[in-house]
Amino acid sequence: KDLIIVLVDEEAIKAFTAMNQVKLGGEVGVAIGPVGRKMSGDYNISGKGAGLALTYTFSKGLFAGIGLEGAIIRGRAGENERFYGQPATPFAASSKHRKEKESKTYTKSWK
Repeated sequence: KDLIIVLVDEEAIKAFTAMNQVKLGGEVGVAIGPVGRKMSGDYNISGKGAGLALTYTFSKGLFAGIGLEGAIIRGRAGENERFYGQPATPFAASSKHRKEKESKTYTKSWK
């Protein structure tokens, strides 16, 4: 599954990279066999700002739907620091290159 995220302005980037945020949005998707597309728009609100994030996804299978969603996203600073050995925001942590062995060890610790 391929995913494209478009952050429409500087405020959207600040909101998307915040440690804690509230997300409100909607989506429309259709997939038939090997060809599928899903589009969504989310408004992210955080202590750093608020902004729109647009998402476009390529998918496969059989699906058609429309949805509304809301979420509260909270970063776990202690877990990021434990894994990376230094403080890291969720955005910084997701962009770091991890060795496969480290990723497997971290995943295993949650089971």
